[in-house]
Amino acid sequence: MGARDELAVVRREVNACFACRDRSGFHDLYFVHRFGNVYRDSQDILLLGERPGIASKKVGESVDDERYEELKSQRDWGAFIEELGLDWTRVYNTNLVKCAGWEEVNGRKRDRKSRSEEIENCMGFLNKQLQIMGNLKVVIACGEPPVCRFVRRRINFFRDTGTIEDSGRYKVIICPNPTGTFYKVNKIKHQFIPRVRAALDELVRARFIEPFG
Repeated sequence: MGARDELAVVRREVNACFACRDRSGFHDLYFVHRFGNVYRDSQDILLLGERPGIASKKVGESVDDERYEELKSQRDWGAFIEELGLDWTRVYNTNLVKCAGWEEVNGRKRDRKSRSEEIENCMGFLNKQLQIMGNLKVVIACGEPPVCRFVRRRINFFRDTGTIEDSGRYKVIICPNPTGTFYKVNKIKHQFIPRVRAALDELVRARFIEPFG
């Protein structure tokens, strides 16, 4: 069974999950490989977000190679990967929590933070994905919940962005969520992008990962 088929099994398990008390969001594990094909042999970098946002549904539930250019034009994860100068075939993107979750404020829906039970209930799905994508070496953990999955200390994103942490199997690079309020409101992308890229370059120099083209 290939990686895509194995991930499809995990997706079906997620779709059948009702473990959380509030299933107000939509289930969509196509975001596991939403940047096109799963290149199992070449993907050594995991870009781990917190959860799909409401706006993500506009991209569509099934993303294949024909939607690739559309995704690259999205002003969130696609732009983030482009700005880091990464090879798309080397990046595997997924979310810690598999459902979108929202709350209504003044009659409008907005993304909400993940609850602890949602993170706990989804952890098994993430672990299965990590096992399937066996060549992953580096995790770019974007946002507090993804960072806390691998790093057991208090994080300050102003101070720690671009820091490399050793979690045993993976080297973890700390980064704020590029789709989140902290990242956008503070307008400090010009600081974060070079620091994350510098961390990747350091791992290349250490021969932990292959050079980028």
